[in-house]
Amino acid sequence: MQWPNIEVIIGGRIKVRDGFRAVYFINAPHSSLRDPVSKALDCYMDAVGFENLRLFVDEQGDTNELTSAAITDLLTSRFSDDYELDGGLAILSTDIGIADARFYYYGTELPDPRNPGLRNYVDLWFPTKLFHERGADGMAKLFTDIGNLFPLSSAYASPALLYNQEVAEAARRTVRFPGFDILDPAAVCVDIGNRIPGVYWLLLIGQDLAGGLGGVEMLRSRLFEGATVTPSGESLCIRLGPEPVVGDRNRQGREMDLYRSAAHLLEPLLHEPKITYILDESGLPDREALERWYRRFLK
Repeated sequence: MQWPNIEVIIGGRIKVRDGFRAVYFINAPHSSLRDPVSKALDCYMDAVGFENLRLFVDEQGDTNELTSAAITDLLTSRFSDDYELDGGLAILSTDIGIADARFYYYGTELPDPRNPGLRNYVDLWFPTKLFHERGADGMAKLFTDIGNLFPLSSAYASPALLYNQEVAEAARRTVRFPGFDILDPAAVCVDIGNRIPGVYWLLLIGQDLAGGLGGVEMLRSRLFEGATVTPSGESLCIRLGPEPVVGDRNRQGREMDLYRSAAHLLEPLLHEPKITYILDESGLPDREALERWYRRFLK
């Protein structure tokens, strides 16, 4: 599947670019996640190529050259001493403009009695080129293989518009291409609990949530033709079609009908974050734009 190539260049640097993304919301404490995060990073580096991941972010927020020794040190230090109960890990291809490859993890101790909906998360960015090289089935397998490493609340994979600060530029382009993801996991993880972050090409529904859906056969009987439901570890994987689509409202096509039918079926499980992370052109929170994007398949 070929989705539109999108690059937003401001001041001579790329501020938004298309890619492929997988996000995992994890229902387990940070102190228990060193091994799963390490294995997920291995899977990610095998797919992207260690040579394409040039930098890591240090404790001061500066980027440094990534080496094999640095990875070992990071996996030790970010889960011990000052970071035994709370830590993060960021590895990326470049700090100029927008990286096309990035591994990001953040975790804290769970459950949080003051905020029971809080979840830890892993956010993976892949170059568009890699998706086309591996193919839809290859990327779907990578997504579920990594997901099976974690006790999940939910997870998803989708074509995405990757950005750091220019969320308004990314959001503007989803008006035409609604299948592109622009979710901010840092804002969503604070209260997602056992809900799903939206409707995407690939969804993993964790054990706690899957139990309330009636299982594989019940979901299969209710989803429209073209969707598949399969067990994946302790989760259920919903796949909306053989390949992802992003749609094009200018063409008034029906390629997003499967996403709309899934959205109506799964609406009771959809999470809508309290934090308004989509901003308007003035840099102010735009709740209307956020709600419009979250409910784009429910119209």
